[in-house]
Amino acid sequence: MSWLELAFVASALLAPLNINVVKALTLYDVVTAVIAVLVIVAPGRLRAGPASLRVAAALLLAAGLVGVFRSTYPLESGLQVVQYAFVFFVQIPVILTLARSRTAVHGALLMLLGGYVVVIVIAFFSQRVQLAGRVVPFFNENPNALAIPTIILVPFVLFFTLHGWRSGRRVAAAVVGGAVLYLMLWSLTASASRGSTISTVVSLVVFVALRDGWHRRAVPMRLMVVVVAIVAIGVVVHSTSVFPDTLRSRIEGTFAPSDADQAVADERVALDRAGLRAFLSSPLVGTGFDNFRHVAQFYDDDATFHEPHNLWIQFLAQTGIVGAGAFAFIIIRWFALLARSQRSALERSDRQLLWAFIAAMSGLMAHAMVAPLILQRQYWLLYGLGVAAAVGIGRSASGAVHGPARPSARAGDLGGAR
Repeated sequence: MSWLELAFVASALLAPLNINVVKALTLYDVVTAVIAVLVIVAPGRLRAGPASLRVAAALLLAAGLVGVFRSTYPLESGLQVVQYAFVFFVQIPVILTLARSRTAVHGALLMLLGGYVVVIVIAFFSQRVQLAGRVVPFFNENPNALAIPTIILVPFVLFFTLHGWRSGRRVAAAVVGGAVLYLMLWSLTASASRGSTISTVVSLVVFVALRDGWHRRAVPMRLMVVVVAIVAIGVVVHSTSVFPDTLRSRIEGTFAPSDADQAVADERVALDRAGLRAFLSSPLVGTGFDNFRHVAQFYDDDATFHEPHNLWIQFLAQTGIVGAGAFAFIIIRWFALLARSQRSALERSDRQLLWAFIAAMSGLMAHAMVAPLILQRQYWLLYGLGVAAAVGIGRSASGAVHGPARPSARAGDLGGAR
């Protein structure tokens, strides 16, 4: 790998740490911007993503800009427009430019995993909790932020463990994979996020059952295995003190909710109801990014000073039908691209890698149905790495079908993104 590729891979470690420089600008953003400048100066150019994704991103930004003029606090709305512009026209192009080999994609994923492990280990030893006894990460007071890593990284932990096992490093794969999975499960139980628990089950089921594609005989058997594994884990969490009992208590409270739990549930329903009313009152121009919370009570007396607890209602309310439609296309197009690429993948490891991406994003989208998606760069790093892997693997398969690779192609090259 070149030194720029090494810098890109190393920078992935910073994404989950959320080290703020000023306001929404993180240290990861600064490093990514510097890498982008260096790529252009090299000399070279940043590789843009598929044209359809760029068009959808432009529509989303346009809807966000229109919403700025209607927003109660234009500066807050404009700041999020700038962040989305950075994601689509700086961060993702940097990923597609430098993640052109399996080594780079695997390395960036391992660094991303390492960053999340750092966050969990710090929480494990600090045990910093909020009033409800839920453990929170070092960078904010939201316990859900500690649980989300489990949703998106369990498929990749399993992928790398299987990869190491098949490579003959069975003891190391079992020990390291087991230790990381323990930390992931600890973060889930310590944060006590019920939505994250359900979403982790989604990502786990998708990867375990479909990691080699859809096979009528294999999938039902794998589904049975994963169900047994989930039940066994549930028994351990419920019946022992190996993991914190906060999650168990909250799940039990779901079936016999206290007045406080019922109030929280009613609050979230009211926010979603207010979001739909805001959209219906102005379906073309939204309230502006990060501004619905300022006007929620105009649409429902029971709403509080928060965003809707549903990603799609949030986008409908804040950006209108055009912005929400553009964002939906960005997500659906990603799934379609990876699904098509995994069908053409020649190597089993490539197929399983793409299914790990699909499983992780499936879990994240499941979580987005019960909680607003925070604009954090690690999610979009995962998104960009998925596009890079899918496009590169698709090109590798195409080259194998239509003829040998060009002599100048590097070993393990995944190809570029156009």
